[in-house]
Amino acid sequence: MKTERLSRKATYKTKAVFILLVFSLMNFAIEMTASVFNGILDRIAISLDVSIAQAGLLNSMYFYGAALGVPITLIVFRKKALASS
Repeated sequence: MKTERLSRKATYKTKAVFILLVFSLMNFAIEMTASVFNGILDRIAISLDVSIAQAGLLNSMYFYGAALGVPITLIVFRKKALASS
């Protein structure tokens, strides 16, 4: 009984570390995308024939989409994962 409880605790800890790693990688990817976009903002504005402020608004919309879309996606897939197990 005690070893089973310790095994569950170790499994939970391993899952928690894995989830933290996934969130860290997702955060890194989103931040790198934004940094690259901000670095070439003037070129994007020229190629789209819009002002730099309007191209910056595009970057803001990307962040709003990421801020709302990522948690919703995680909730949906978590519910699917829980339903399948």
